[in-house]
Parts: sequence; C-alpha cells; structure tokens
Amino acid sequence: MRTPSFSVWRYASLLLVGLFFRLSATAQVTPSWQSVNAISPAYSSDNLVTASDAAGNLYQVGYISNSPWGFDAYISKFSSSGTLLWTNKIASTGDDTASDVVVDAAGNAYVTGSFTKDISLGNNLTLTAGPYQVTKMYLIRYSPQGTPEWAQQSSDKILGYTGGTGLALDANSNVYLTGQYGSTLTIGSATLPPVIYPGVGAGGVFLARFSAATGRWFL
Repeated sequence: MRTPSFSVWRYASLLLVGLFFRLSATAQVTPSWQSVNAISPAYSSDNLVTASDAAGNLYQVGYISNSPWGFDAYISKFSSSGTLLWTNKIASTGDDTASDVVVDAAGNAYVTGSFTKDISLGNNLTLTAGPYQVTKMYLIRYSPQGTPEWAQQSSDKILGYTGGTGLALDANSNVYLTGQYGSTLTIGSATLPPVIYPGVGAGGVFLARFSAATGRWFL
C-alpha cells in the first residue's frame, strides 16, 4: 500500500486549520439591530404575533391590559425601517384579544381573536356582544391604510366561550379561520353541536372558510 507523502499530509492539515478559523470567524458575527419599538406603557402586553407583506412592512397584533383586570386588542403596521404607520384598537370595556394576523398579496390584513362587549371598529362596522355578553369570535379585514373593510363574528348564545386562534390564506382569495368553542357555535347559517367531554364539559374546535374580498361565510 502506498503511504501518502509528507506534503499531502501538510496540505490536508492546512485545509483543516483554515476551515476551523473560517467557521470560528463566521460563528462570531453578531447580527446588528435595525430598529426597535416599545409596545406599550400599559400594565402588560401578551400574545404578540407578526406577519409581513411583499414590501417588507410588518403587521403586529396582540393585546394589552387596560387595567389590572381587562385587556384591549390592537393591530399595528410598521414600515420596513420600523416606523409606525398606523395602529387600530379592537377594544371595549370588557376583555378583547387578538390571536393571529395574516396579510395577502395586496397588503390587506386579516385579524382574529375574541371579544366580550360591543366594539365600534370605524367605517360603520361594529362587533355586537348581544344580551348575554359571553366571549365571542371575530374576524376583521383591514386595508393597507388601516381602514376596517368588513367584519364577521360568531352568534350570541347563553353559555360558552368562542374565540379565533389561527388564520391562513389560499391562492383563491379565501381566508381560513380556526378556533375553539364551548356549548355550540353558530357562524352565518351553520351551527356546530357541542362535543361532550364526560366530567369536563362541552366544546370543540372549528375550521371556517370566508371570502377574503367580502367576508362571506362558505358552508
């Protein structure tokens, strides 16, 4: 068997040493901060979720405490450099949350969460709590300029929690909404029965499809 010459071993060793120093230098590179923004001076903030559009703008939803015992939801849009472009509150005198946000190719933002009291969104749109004022689900579309364009919500019922938890878009201009509910759930003309959990209660999870353009519910 032929034994590698000293020059071959020396060349291989130099390659390994060079690779080690290259990896070490790469590992020590620290990304630089481009921008930073304070969220709120309120009691606390939670469930911060972000999405971005084709232009690099950032959309953020979450909820902040309006007192030691209540929450207000919001959606904010930031430029790619971190400048706040607009913000909208989704807020009542009760507990209101925002759980997820997605943005379509045109820059329209879709937000879901839950609310407990009537909310005036602007542009003649209102989320209505109803006489029982239990926690209900909402889905809102905002234009790239921050104008609410349509809103959907679950129907009123005597008992049970309903809230939106996740969103997705497809290539056919549909919005898909997931969430959870207790007792029964009614969206549009469809009613889902409760799932009974012995010794625990009743409830379930749901998946709903809406038109991105109009907010119309699809069976």
